[in-house]
Amino acid sequence: MTDSFSNPVFKESFKKFFEVDDNGELKMGFLATTKVLTCPDFKVSGAIGQCAPVKVTGSPYVSSEQIGVGGTNTWYIGGIDQNKSLAVYFDITST
Repeated sequence: MTDSFSNPVFKESFKKFFEVDDNGELKMGFLATTKVLTCPDFKVSGAIGQCAPVKVTGSPYVSSEQIGVGGTNTWYIGGIDQNKSLAVYFDITST
């Protein structure tokens, strides 16, 4: 985005926020959170992608081993669209 609202670059980038698909739904989502709940045999080690952790204390779903953005089973994603991906890693607790 640029510093002038009348600039064509600003206008085109602003239109991108409100593009809709064939069903009339926005192609982009905002203020998303992702929460992973597991069974007792698995715990969440972390996530890799464009996310920020939402700290959760005392969760039985969180592994002590951390991969990427770890220490939680909930992540905040500021903006999400069809080109974004998030990888979640697990720790197997039962042998």
